[in-house]
Amino acid sequence: MNTVKVCITQEGFIPIPENVRKELDLKPLQMVLLHTEQGKLVVEKPSRQQVIAELGHLCDELRSGKPLELIWSEIEAGREEER
Repeated sequence: MNTVKVCITQEGFIPIPENVRKELDLKPLQMVLLHTEQGKLVVEKPSRQQVIAELGHLCDELRSGKPLELIWSEIEAGREEER
C-alpha cells in the first residue's frame, strides 16, 4: 500500500505521483474510476469490460454522424455522461 500527500489543483485535478502510477500500472492520460469507501477516496483502473463498453459508445457516436472533432474535444475536456 502506498500513501502519499497531494494537493487538488485549481482545475479540480488530483495529481497521482509516479510511484503510485507505477504500482497501479497507470499510463499518462489513462482513465481511472474514483469512488469513496468509508470516507476514503479509492482509485481503480477500469475493467476490460468497462473499456470495451466505452469504446462501443464511441463507435455508436461516430456511426450516428457526430463529428470526430466534437467527440475528441469532449474527451479532452473530460466529459461525463449518464449512460
